[in-house]
Amino acid sequence: MSQPTSKFSKGENVVCVLKGTPYKTKVINITQKKGAECYIVHFEGWNSRYDVAIKVGCEDGELYKGTVEEYQAKMGGASKMVVTKKDEQSDDSDEF
Repeated sequence: MSQPTSKFSKGENVVCVLKGTPYKTKVINITQKKGAECYIVHFEGWNSRYDVAIKVGCEDGELYKGTVEEYQAKMGGASKMVVTKKDEQSDDSDEF
């Protein structure tokens, strides 16, 4: 059985969709994890502990080329807001 071909390259800015929310991300590496080739995806503005590994060949529905704005225009989700770590922190600042 042949290895799936990578659709994305190291250093490429992509959109990662988790639980229906698009995030601005970057493929920071393509590596082997548990015997499978995976993209290591970093979320802009988030700590590296939130990086995810997505198997090459299983990226459909999770990774998209382009910007979040292009993704939203194409998928009809322009009303969805992109959450960044900075947004979350500002929401917590009202709590004591």
